[in-house]
Amino acid sequence: YDTRAGNEAFRRLSLFLFQTFNAWKVLWYQLMVPVDAHKDNLQFVWPSIVCSIQNASFIADDCVCG
Repeated sequence: YDTRAGNEAFRRLSLFLFQTFNAWKVLWYQLMVPVDAHKDNLQFVWPSIVCSIQNASFIADDCVCG
C-alpha cells in the first residue's frame, strides 16, 4: 500500500467535500433570501457568492474578502 497515494486521494476527497459543502451553503442562503431582495440587491448577492466560494467563510449579512 502506497501511503503517499492514499494521502493524496484523501486530500483531494477532503477538498472536494469542502468545496461542495460550501457551494450548497451558498445556494441554501440564496434560496432563503426573498426574490425582491435579489432584485434590489444584486450588487451584494453576486459578490457574496464569489466571496464565500473563495473564502469558505460565509457571513449572512456581510461578506469580507481577504
